[in-house]
Amino acid sequence: NGYDDDCDGAVDENLPLTLSYSGPVSTLNVGECLPQVEYCTRGHSVVQEEVLPAEEVCDGLDNDCDGEVDNVDGQTHAILLVIDISGSMGGTIKEVEEALCTWPAGPTQFLVARVANDSGQLPYVDYPFMQWETQEEMCSHLHSIEQQNASGNEFMLEYLPEFEQAGWPDSESLRHVFFFTDEPVRTPTEIGEMWPDTTVDDVTAACADEGYDTYVMGYPDPKWTQIVAACGGRMDPLVPVAREIQMTLA
Repeated sequence: NGYDDDCDGAVDENLPLTLSYSGPVSTLNVGECLPQVEYCTRGHSVVQEEVLPAEEVCDGLDNDCDGEVDNVDGQTHAILLVIDISGSMGGTIKEVEEALCTWPAGPTQFLVARVANDSGQLPYVDYPFMQWETQEEMCSHLHSIEQQNASGNEFMLEYLPEFEQAGWPDSESLRHVFFFTDEPVRTPTEIGEMWPDTTVDDVTAACADEGYDTYVMGYPDPKWTQIVAACGGRMDPLVPVAREIQMTLA
């Protein structure tokens, strides 16, 4: 209340922060569900209202607080993972793997593309499995991907030409492309390679035509920002990648 009621020379000290929640205990701090928080600051009582389970809708959130995002009846996701496995990624590769394999992805199919300077011929993009997989299958294969020692020329946008041949698994799934990299956008001609570049405009046109959004976990490069702005999605730091993946469709 802004007064020193106990006359000890301090105002509003040692007042407890009060938490309360009227929803099912199993949903507390799951998805969007949060307790009511009441506390005192500068002589005023502040109340942050609780968030209770709601009907699940397709909005990138866990509305019903069951640990799964957008698990609307019949709704599935298709996610292309474009992962930089070059030497500069260091231990982050394992963190990416752990985060993807513990992510409550719900009904989702995955396709993996790996990018590194010594993962093959130009443009250094490899689809090691070239098939859409369940999360369990994807995780098993991620365990088998070895980080490369080379670093420096990861042409992440070159995922597009070969992916267009593979295509999305169906016409009904929500479509997403995730990039994991610590590099800015680079193209082969920028370093003197005679290779037809895939440009930012190519990617933004593709996401519009194919109806997918784009999430970039990595380097805050203006070109990445341009892609995310055009395609929808988010730009987040690569580390802590586990937390960012959990939040990314929120």
